[in-house]
Amino acid sequence: MEKILSVIIFIAAFGISWSANSDTQQTQGVVQQNPSKDEFINSLDPKNHKPKPRSRGIALVPSIPLKKPKPPEPENKENVSEPGTTIPAEVSVPDIPQISVNMTFEFNSSLLTDATRITLGNLGQAMQDQKLKPYNFIIEGHTDSIGGASYNWELSLRRAAAVKRYLIETHQVSPKRLKIIGKGEAEPIYPENPKAPQNRRVIIINAGTS
Repeated sequence: MEKILSVIIFIAAFGISWSANSDTQQTQGVVQQNPSKDEFINSLDPKNHKPKPRSRGIALVPSIPLKKPKPPEPENKENVSEPGTTIPAEVSVPDIPQISVNMTFEFNSSLLTDATRITLGNLGQAMQDQKLKPYNFIIEGHTDSIGGASYNWELSLRRAAAVKRYLIETHQVSPKRLKIIGKGEAEPIYPENPKAPQNRRVIIINAGTS
């Protein structure tokens, strides 16, 4: 009986340990709500990042083009992507340090809500922390599929720009450290439900040092 109990305890402990490790490994792909300063640092600091094992060969990460007319170019062309493009090749691998955050905006607008300001407060503090201060970042905006593709691309870009502006003006993050990209509705995190609110998100990507 004692041996049986020992085996049961061992299996239960192993199961708990495996579950915890599994959850840790899957955090990168999960849309998070209001991460703390430390959670931002842990996700974006390369020293904490453990790349997933790779199989032999080369993995290609294709762009998903928007099959709509190109929208008018924004007034400020600096640090802006064109619709249908991907992030630069050196940071397009999924195993780079990044965090996907659900940020709320006014409906059909790039105006920040109070909840998003709180989240950006944590992000700004994290970016100015000594652990992340040497690094540059990409702010990648995403929308759901409500509305036209061209409109959503422009909206995602304006929202990424609003995040960048807030970090610069409120937390004095250097503009040289930040690049914005608009993805629109092209890369939903839930493709089976493109209108899901989780698809309206901002991804912060560590782009390395300059």
